[in-house]
Amino acid sequence: MFAAAILIVSVLATISFYPSVAHSQKTAKSLTTSIPENVKTVLKNSCAACHGDNGSGMAMGIWNLNQWDTYTPAKQAKKANAICKSVTNGTMPPKSFAGAKPTATQVTEICTWASSIQINN
Repeated sequence: MFAAAILIVSVLATISFYPSVAHSQKTAKSLTTSIPENVKTVLKNSCAACHGDNGSGMAMGIWNLNQWDTYTPAKQAKKANAICKSVTNGTMPPKSFAGAKPTATQVTEICTWASSIQINN
């Protein structure tokens, strides 16, 4: 009888634990920020050649567009802010880049998006 009671308590504890784990994982995942389509298009056209999966090792080490969803919310905010600064001051894409350079309107879109996901530490 005592063993049956322990088994029941153990099963109930296990059942009540798993929804909490699933909920916490879902909550953590929902905190990450997806890139809006208009910004994603600019990043693909102006950044992904170097900062995408087939880009240069050094550039991908700084930021990999294809890994965005794996970044923590804090890392996403930091990277978005760095992207905004780089396109605003003209250091990215580099002058030697043969692809599309973001227009002033696109830079504004990137920076508006970046400021929307900043995390207060």
